Amino acid sequence: MFARRRPVAVLPDAMPIGLLAEEPASGYDLAGKFERNLRRYAWHAQRSQIYPELNRLAADGLVSVVEEGARGRRAYAITDVGRTELRRWVDSGAYTRVLG
Repeated sequence: MFARRRPVAVLPDAMPIGLLAEEPASGYDLAGKFERNLRRYAWHAQRSQIYPELNRLAADGLVSVVEEGARGRRAYAITDVGRTELRRWVDSGAYTRVLG
């Protein structure tokens, strides 16, 4: 179904979509969540890493833009397809191979 998509088992792919499962957010908001909540467990996610990943996730139909604001700020939300893919990734145990 997602022929262009690399497997979601890659941690940087899973983190933004996992955070969007909680609530819609902009790339800026996601960067803040990474910094506050995940940095000690993963890596410091730069906005320069997050925005291209959000664009890839949107192109693959896993997230969608739900709001556009001032200065081009976009809020993204996980789609039903994205939620299914996230659930599949978690159920597969792939994250344990990534995290060690």
